[in-house]
Amino acid sequence: MMQINNLRKFWEKDVKLTYQEVYTRVKPPDIEKDFANILKDELIETQVQLFINLHRALKFKGVDDPNFGNKIKREIGNATITTTQIFEYQVKNDQELQKEQIHIKDLKSVPFQNKVTYTNLHGDKLQYVKEAEVEVIHKRIAQKNSIDRKLLRNLNLQQLIGWLCSKKCCYQQQPIQLREKLNFLNSQSKIVNCSLKIRNKKRQIIPEQPLSFLDKVSNFKKREEKKQIIAISLSVSCKINKAKSEFQKQKNHNNNQEQNKQKNKIFKNQNKRKKFNLFQLR
Repeated sequence: MMQINNLRKFWEKDVKLTYQEVYTRVKPPDIEKDFANILKDELIETQVQLFINLHRALKFKGVDDPNFGNKIKREIGNATITTTQIFEYQVKNDQELQKEQIHIKDLKSVPFQNKVTYTNLHGDKLQYVKEAEVEVIHKRIAQKNSIDRKLLRNLNLQQLIGWLCSKKCCYQQQPIQLREKLNFLNSQSKIVNCSLKIRNKKRQIIPEQPLSFLDKVSNFKKREEKKQIIAISLSVSCKINKAKSEFQKQKNHNNNQEQNKQKNKIFKNQNKRKKFNLFQLR
């Protein structure tokens, strides 16, 4: 007990010297309750260090130090599956770009590099490097309009109305063409709804008349005629298939006979030559 109190006093002195704040004091028995979410995550890597390299025309957002540069290093330590690191960057101002001798309009793409050094659970020290190149877009509004045009081409009337409503932009601040499109689409949707209502009313007002005896007989005759036509077409197709198969068999038989005749001729000629040779030898 004395050792725990001494450690607590030493820790409190250390906090006062380093000007840190104590937010919560956790008892050892309550560690599992208070830090259940942290202890639940499985450890993947240890001694993790993250290095990020930006292009000379970019800088990290929220960093006022001009000597900070376009590189950053962060000590993460232990990493789990849920460990995430977020960085924001922006374009340097005109004075900084002049010092770097960079013309922002000449840039077509910007490279990025992400490097992670860590130690795995087996004790091996490894390094992971990932590079990417991002296209520079000088006119953001033009890009947004081109994407919107592609979406407008592929959407139908109802989907288009829903997409425009999801934009949640002020009606007064919209351009005139977009407002005209919205008015036109709303009017079209109202016309479609009115036509559907009229059709439903007509169906309710005009009941379906029952079929007479003559109509039933005519429908029955039509069905029988269709059945006969289908049966005739099936029989004709069967006959055609049989005729094709018989023709193929006859053709194969004729080919076999011709081959046999040629073989017999060759055999007779060979016998004649043998007899002639024997006669000469005698």
